[in-house]
Amino acid sequence: MAFKRTLTKNVGTALTTVHAFIGPVSDTVIGLRVTNTGAVAIKVSACVTNGGIDYYLVGGPTPTADVPVGGSIVIINGDIDKVVMEAGDVLRVASSLASSCDVIASVLAQ
Repeated sequence: MAFKRTLTKNVGTALTTVHAFIGPVSDTVIGLRVTNTGAVAIKVSACVTNGGIDYYLVGGPTPTADVPVGGSIVIINGDIDKVVMEAGDVLRVASSLASSCDVIASVLAQ
């Protein structure tokens, strides 16, 4: 087991991969923070994609979770919840505005 993190800069309106399964058995996402880096409030969505199907953690095909200017949203908080990822899983995030947020994912790879 090893702790890993992924940093993704300037996420925009298209679902963007912020973590792909490392394996070999499973990955446990223990933290997912999205920070608004723009000058206006944004909305975000996050999902796990497997086999071309999106399973939303927050929001939906249209981002709905509010993130104020200079603020952030914690979508996965390891103290409260975790998401187990398996082979073929990809964690993705999108914003309502182009190049408007940064994402940090913290993962325990097993």
